[in-house]
Amino acid sequence: LSGLCVIGAALLPGYDPVRAQQVFREDRLKSSSPNSAHTEAAVAGALGVRLGGPSSYFGESTFKPYLGEGLPEAGPDDIKRVNRLVLLSAVLFYLAGFSVHWITITAFV
Repeated sequence: LSGLCVIGAALLPGYDPVRAQQVFREDRLKSSSPNSAHTEAAVAGALGVRLGGPSSYFGESTFKPYLGEGLPEAGPDDIKRVNRLVLLSAVLFYLAGFSVHWITITAFV
């Protein structure tokens, strides 16, 4: 659900929802994590950046698969952009949940 909210939220600040959907579809299952990379892939596409690569977890080096292969690498300037996108995604998720709740309640009144 979070990846889908990122795709929807990409419309609001003028990011790229089409590329967000494309990278989401192609790269969301690349991670070995049980949660996979659904949200991260959608963010990479929406912002037009490549995410993943060499990482460090608890002092151990690891390599995460690239998401958004062929796109430019993310940089410090992308931090504000991703913060805006995550905030808008959270608001969209809240509004969707509230709408479902409201429809459910009014259907039984």
